[in-house]
Formats: sequence, C-alpha cells, structure tokens
Amino acid sequence: MRQGLSNIRTRFEDEGFERPVTTSSGRLFPCLERQLQGYKTEDPASKQQAALPLIVFETLLRNNKTPLSEAIGQLTAGALYFAMRSCEYSYTGDGIRTDILKLENLKFYSKDGMEVKHNRQAAQKVKIVFPNQKNLEKDEPVIRSRAKESSKLCPVRAWGAIYDRISGYKDTTMKSTVNTVEIDGKLTTIDSATVRERIRTAVKAIGEEKLGFTSKEIGTHSIRTTYATLLFLRNVDPITIQIGGRWKSTAFLKYIRRDTTGYAITDGISKKKNRYIKKLK
Repeated sequence: MRQGLSNIRTRFEDEGFERPVTTSSGRLFPCLERQLQGYKTEDPASKQQAALPLIVFETLLRNNKTPLSEAIGQLTAGALYFAMRSCEYSYTGDGIRTDILKLENLKFYSKDGMEVKHNRQAAQKVKIVFPNQKNLEKDEPVIRSRAKESSKLCPVRAWGAIYDRISGYKDTTMKSTVNTVEIDGKLTTIDSATVRERIRTAVKAIGEEKLGFTSKEIGTHSIRTTYATLLFLRNVDPITIQIGGRWKSTAFLKYIRRDTTGYAITDGISKKKNRYIKKLK
C-alpha cells in the first residue's frame, strides 16, 4: 500500500498538482501513516524472494534443447539487465496496466550510433522503450551496452537473439510480443508461471548447498531483486540503481539482499567506466 501511495504522489507531482497523500515536507499524512502502521502490525512476515547468482541465468541460457527452454533462457538473461517486471516480458494474467514488450520496442545500434537492422546480436547497444509501465511512466527508453565477448551473459546478444528468433517465425510482425515462441509449428506465448517453474528447476539442478537457498525462495521477482542486489554488491551509487531499475521511489531498497552469494553485474550501467559481469573475489 505504501508503494501505491508513493505512485499516486508521483503521478500528481508529474501533472503539476498538489500531492494528495503527503504534507509539504513530503511525509505521509499522520492518519495514513497510522493506518499503514496498523497494517504492518497485523500482517504476517513477508517472504522475500532471493537474489540469484549469475550461474542461474547462465544455466538457463545454456539449456537450449527445446524452443521453449531456449526462449526462456534468452528472456531471463535479457530481463536481468533491465530489472524487468515479469509482466513486461511474459503473460501474467493479473490485469495490470503494464504492456508486454513488442519487437517494435527494441532497437539496436552500432558503435557510431547507427541503427543496426541486420545481425543485431553483433550490435554495440540495445535500446528498449517501455510503453506503459506499472509505475505509470510511459515510453521510457533504457539503453544497455554490449558485454565483452568472454561474458556468457550480454544484454545485446540476448535481446538480439530474441528479436532474430521471433522475426524469423512465419506470421510474426513488429507487433509480436517478446514472449512469442514457436512450438511444433504453432506460435504461442510464454506466461510468468512457466518462467518461474524453469528458474526453480535451474535452482534445483545447481543445488541448495552451492546457492544457499531453495527453489521455494525464488520467483519472477527474483530478477529485479538480483539486479538491485548485484549492483549494490559492486558499490554502485543507489541513485544509479534506482534509475537503472526504473524505480520511482526508494522502494528499490527492499529488493536488496545482503546475504546473497558473491556475484555482480554492472555492464552498461556506469557511464564513467565500461564494466562487465564479474565474480567477486
């Protein structure tokens, strides 16, 4: 509820109206604060989804034995770099306002800034325009850079592979969503439950002893949790984490896990230095 009130405040501010839920100093009205405190007292402890070390994404990406597993490996790898909500790359069926990305929302660019329309996996940058988000922001562009060739994970290669695969199907168009996959000659779309099941399967295969958590502790929110946590572990500035993950408030802080395993990702985030996926020593 607190996040919902924050979204309302932000929306009114963006439209130039007085904030309906906070005082001039930015604090919630006392009556709302008391109500939220009451909810917090009565609510059971929340179950936070674990952050995933990069080995989980690498495992998913390597599993390309079937069209479905190949598509999910590409989607999860690509979603990580943009801290994507599951409703942005898969069907959730919960009726929220977020739009699933389409091919038309993906653009690829060369080193000199020219748009790449062929061999997209060899591009230097990928830009995704998020048309209609949960935070009410519309048509927000986000750019990520290519990782070095030795990196198993790369935002450009992941989204280039998604674009090339879907555009290569018969009867797909620029309006086709990024969760489209062809199975047994028929086009279908991937839902978030299937993505969650495949992530949990990968976690089971790697094992609790190595990861420090079980498959029951993770879900599709783990991708956004991973993004925030891994940048935090690399001492990335909190504002950079917030902007990169498209959070409109400090709500991103609840996604950070301090007890996760030592992996980090910073590719394409810092403008001062082009850093890549590394395992912390």
